[in-house]
Amino acid sequence: MATNSEASGLDALALAAQKPPRWKDCPQIYPPTDEIIKSLQDNGKTVACRTKAGKEKGMRVTKFDLIQKLAAGIYRKIKDIYRPAGLTENVTRGKTALALDIINSRKAFDTTNVMMEFHPHNQNGKVLLINNDLPYAGLDASVDRFQNHIEDSVRKKDAQRTPDDGMRCAAILLDPKYRGTVSGIMSNRKDRNKSDIAGDCVENFFSEAVIDFLNPLYTVSDPKEENMRQFTEDDRASWDPNNAKIVEYERDGKWLMDTWFQHIKPKYRQALNKWNKETGGGDGDVSEFINYCNHDRWLGWVFSLDCEASFLLAASACGMMPRHLQMESGYAEEAMSELGFDDEATRSSSTSKGKSLSSSDDRLEQSRKSLSDLNQLIGQLVQSRKEPPTKCPDTPDHPSFHFCMERAACYREEIKNVASDPSLTPDAKGTTLRMLGNKKKRLYKLAEEAELKRQKTTDAEE
Repeated sequence: MATNSEASGLDALALAAQKPPRWKDCPQIYPPTDEIIKSLQDNGKTVACRTKAGKEKGMRVTKFDLIQKLAAGIYRKIKDIYRPAGLTENVTRGKTALALDIINSRKAFDTTNVMMEFHPHNQNGKVLLINNDLPYAGLDASVDRFQNHIEDSVRKKDAQRTPDDGMRCAAILLDPKYRGTVSGIMSNRKDRNKSDIAGDCVENFFSEAVIDFLNPLYTVSDPKEENMRQFTEDDRASWDPNNAKIVEYERDGKWLMDTWFQHIKPKYRQALNKWNKETGGGDGDVSEFINYCNHDRWLGWVFSLDCEASFLLAASACGMMPRHLQMESGYAEEAMSELGFDDEATRSSSTSKGKSLSSSDDRLEQSRKSLSDLNQLIGQLVQSRKEPPTKCPDTPDHPSFHFCMERAACYREEIKNVASDPSLTPDAKGTTLRMLGNKKKRLYKLAEEAELKRQKTTDAEE
């Protein structure tokens, strides 16, 4: 007498025999042969379109009720027997791909060229079939293609870039051994060493970096805890840059390069711009960044790790950063190997901030100097009013035509001298030229009035 374990084993074998790996080989999913053949003869009927745009335009569509019913029945049987991943619970939506394949795969066979079992279903000497075989009339081929479609969709979904992929890619770019090369790539610099390498140096780098990406022994460390204190436990539990599933799929350098340029960088740039625009940088707490990443909260983890590398990726992502965190991408080649240590990273960050403050002081000093030059020029103009006239005498109450033209000529020469004077700042020079130009125009107008007055006096005397 068989034991319970033996009975359960026999049941498992029987169940496996009833469920072949390919859906098309499972007879339980198909309706009777007559029903299959009858459904394949469905020529459809024209009905009004139900969509809003279709109703507005008066569109009409062809509806195949028998084929839709056939596809829905097969879909339900597959879902109940196999319960595969990728099939939705909504039968109306899920059966669409199978129904379309059945409709598009049908061919009109001549009745004389098909099996006798198909003859009763001919219409005008033609029979619509997928293949001329029994018992499924080629329906099994459509089911096989439908299975391939579902499995391919599941594989593509699993192979899509995930937050774990983005975090692992960013961590590799921030690896101390790669920072020198990454800095050159981000700042679009190409030195002599890169020029001597055949092909695209960027693609060559990512082709080398993908080796570490796919290496299960390559472990990514989390950022410092002080930079992650705003992260919730749910966020931390959903992130794993060392996830074993990452290395299950085949990746290449092109895929890793697209991950940075098309997946991480655009989202990172958008989050940086939003952070700076809505808060002005706030208090500069790195852990606050996660609140401005929308649905891509994993970028907060990337930013926290980037903080320890002096914001190499943030400054290179073309996004705006708070002024006290703003840095130019790019580091000296000889300093790259030292950036991995905390003390050196701190020193580099302090040096960069000092340079930024020094640049701001220089701009402020230049503005003060320009203002001083302008005040000095105004003082000289006021003083010249008090001094006795030299080249250009004071304008009389009723200047003559010749006086105005001579005085305008003096201003014209003065304008040339000011325009060619290199000691004046652009602002001071522009103000002076504008004032002298207005005076010259006024003299031309006075000269015209004096000439008109003279002509009227002459005409009156005659």
